[in-house]
Order: sequence, then C-alpha cells, then structure tokens
Amino acid sequence: MDASREGDPSSSSSSRRKPPSVEAKEPFLFPLLARSILHPHLGVRFSSLQLVRALTRSLAVLRTGLVDTEIPNKVIQVIGRFDKEAETAEKADDTNRPEMDAPEGEDTEHRAVVMAALMSMCNLLNDYAPFREEIVKSGAIKHLVQHTRSRDDDIRLNALWAIRNALCNAKHSEIVEIMDSLGWDHFV
Repeated sequence: MDASREGDPSSSSSSRRKPPSVEAKEPFLFPLLARSILHPHLGVRFSSLQLVRALTRSLAVLRTGLVDTEIPNKVIQVIGRFDKEAETAEKADDTNRPEMDAPEGEDTEHRAVVMAALMSMCNLLNDYAPFREEIVKSGAIKHLVQHTRSRDDDIRLNALWAIRNALCNAKHSEIVEIMDSLGWDHFV
C-alpha cells in the first residue's frame, strides 16, 4: 500500500482537521439546571427536577457531571420547602403534572415538584453516588424523615425509598446518623 494516496487517513495530518476539544469547555447544562431548580415558575422547577431525575440514573453523570455542581443542594432545598399544609391538601391528579396556577408561598412547594425532587433524591442517594455521604451529613435525612410522616402515600413512599438508598451499603456512622434521625419509634 502506498501511504501517499489521497484516501489514506494516515497520509497527512495537516489535511485532516481536528475537532475542537470538547473537554476544554465547561458544560453549560449543569449550571443552568442548578439555577432552574429554584426558578420562580412552577413548570420550570418541575421540568428541571425531572431532568435531574433522568440524568442521575446514569453512573457516568453522577461520577463526572454532577460532582462539582450545586444540584444536590438545590434538590435538598426543594425537599425542605414542602409545607405541612400542602401535605393535607387535596392530591393533584394522578398524572403528577403540576397545576400552573397553584398558589405558592415563599416557604411552600407544590406537591408535583416535591415528588420530582424526592425521586431525584432517590437516585442521588444510591450507594455509587460520590456525594451521598455529603448529602447525609447535610441534614437532608431530617427532611426525608419529615416526609415519611406525610399523609400523602406517594410522598411517603418516595421518602422511604430515598432513605432506603441512603442505608444501602452505608458506613456504620451513616447508618447510626440516619437511624437517629428516623427514630425506632417510627417503625412501631
């Protein structure tokens, strides 16, 4: 074979153009997503948390993309904003779609947004997530425990799943901290 042929890819490095380095640029999705989680509009918050939920299913995204972002902290903030009065309110329709004209206060959050945040938290607390220990130490478990006492079955279920994921393959110190927050009387 003659290396000087035109069609030979190894013939000349100057004839081929190298694509610009993708790794040199910072990804724009994660900072935008972190800002969207606490956006004033309900639909934006709901959609961004659904995207976080989908992205956190990937081990590669958990270990690389989300490590240096504020996304886990923002999800914890959403979980903590759910008002107790909203728990006793009438459940939204079964499709889990938020009502766009739902009244919200500064310290309250819509049920559908909290559901999406709890489902995201289930993925963020998996045993292979690199920031699971930080989430447990940040006090997120106290919010999850509060949601296990909800009258809403779906919220209670997702909060329990998140706690279960936090306990799976956890260190002894993490188990003690979680069980102290949960309390043994909660099981009786």
